[in-house]
Amino acid sequence: MSIANGPRHLVALAVVFLAGLGGGAVAVYYYLGKPSSDYGQPSTGPHAAAAASRVAARGRLEPERGVINLAAPGQDILQQLKVRDGEPVEKDQELAVLGSRKLRQIERDLADAQLKEAEDRRQKSIEHLTAARKESDAQIRQLEKQGPLDVQIQEAKI
Repeated sequence: MSIANGPRHLVALAVVFLAGLGGGAVAVYYYLGKPSSDYGQPSTGPHAAAAASRVAARGRLEPERGVINLAAPGQDILQQLKVRDGEPVEKDQELAVLGSRKLRQIERDLADAQLKEAEDRRQKSIEHLTAARKESDAQIRQLEKQGPLDVQIQEAKI
């Protein structure tokens, strides 16, 4: 490719670019409709009745009695709701059942078993250390009594 072809490519690129802009304008005109000065005028035609029953507007829709926020820990599914709106509830009453209830129950049972096992190991360790301390105390008392006797034996040999 030579440098002389550069301006020819530039012209071709400009033509393609302008054609793209023109095509885009036609597409916008086709999909959005042609600009009209009769906005707000009643429309006529086969879709006029359907258009009259619809409202096109941006906004936020809220239920008549307000929005009730329900949240579950993490990503979970609300399986069953056990109370109704406005119904009185008691302390520690179950309000809802989550989809992961069985899994959480298994995890809780596992944690309880691990806790019981850890408490048993702790108790056995305490008992072992208590016995080792008693044995060490007995050895210390024996050495305290035996030490002077060993000194007397050595002096008698000398």
